[in-house]
Amino acid sequence: MPHDNTPFSRSIRGERIDHSSYANYLNQHFLGSEAGLRAFKAAARTWRGTPQEKALRSLVHQVNADRRDLKRILRDLGYKQKGFKRALTGVARLAGHVNPVNFFRLQRASVGQLELDILTGLLRAKLAMWQTLSMVADHDDRLDAVLLQDLKDRAESQMEQVVQIINDTWEERFFVRD
Repeated sequence: MPHDNTPFSRSIRGERIDHSSYANYLNQHFLGSEAGLRAFKAAARTWRGTPQEKALRSLVHQVNADRRDLKRILRDLGYKQKGFKRALTGVARLAGHVNPVNFFRLQRASVGQLELDILTGLLRAKLAMWQTLSMVADHDDRLDAVLLQDLKDRAESQMEQVVQIINDTWEERFFVRD
């Protein structure tokens, strides 16, 4: 349902939604989701040819599905992406191809660990958004609480998958074999 242009319009359970703040928050996360997707794609390229590549490619698909769900939530709430934010998404897309965190795609160096740490941080930010939206859903009937619970569960699972990659590979980065 589209909202009108007043910053506080539709009343939900006796409360008024600040659509400007709400839309900005969701759009900022949507913009971040593009950068996150690119970061996961870059990590999958870093780990090409390893047992971790399959897990990271799966995570790319999972993160992309979450991004599509966020886009649908934005659409269902009637919020559109601002023009300058669409332009920033293009910049994020380019940055993901360059992979500024791990330019040389080194798995066994400390930057390989940093890349995995950043993926975990991105997933934590996404989980925090789903948790926040779950609280908002208590006051905004337009949000699907069941979907939000599923998205929270998926984010937690994705974090566990990255942690498993870290658990399986950390020794390679920090210890030299004789």
